[in-house]
Amino acid sequence: ETPTETFTFAAVADTYVYASSPNASYAYSNALRADASPDLHSYVRFNIQELSGSVVSATLRIYANSNSTTGYSVYHVADNSWPENITYNTAPAIGNLLGSSGRFNSSSWTTVDLTSFISGNGVVSLALVTSNTTAISMSSREGANPPQLFIEAAGQ
Repeated sequence: ETPTETFTFAAVADTYVYASSPNASYAYSNALRADASPDLHSYVRFNIQELSGSVVSATLRIYANSNSTTGYSVYHVADNSWPENITYNTAPAIGNLLGSSGRFNSSSWTTVDLTSFISGNGVVSLALVTSNTTAISMSSREGANPPQLFIEAAGQ
């Protein structure tokens, strides 16, 4: 059996954008937010480095400040060049669906399996979106429990 190594990456950038305030920046908020109406969604970027073997598992961990009956969905964002002070009007396009959290309680870690998407080193940008009209609040990297990408990699 190949030994595995576990890596935890903290978010290098995160923010949310809000349709009702399309020119506002929330770069330094201690929360990430999502709501279906009016549209409110978050962006998170990770820089995966120093993996030497193949990815066995990759899990996004986001700390929930509020509960949600539907949870959030994670989408790929192809553009990794966005600055943290993006606004709704300048936010990068959201791509393919990667996974969903399912329902969760407040004051707990949520997880989304990204194993099929994360293949190795590099910069990864994600969007957090909800279909629920009840707003969700999650901890940002300025908050008490910053977003994490937890990767298990097989050794060389």
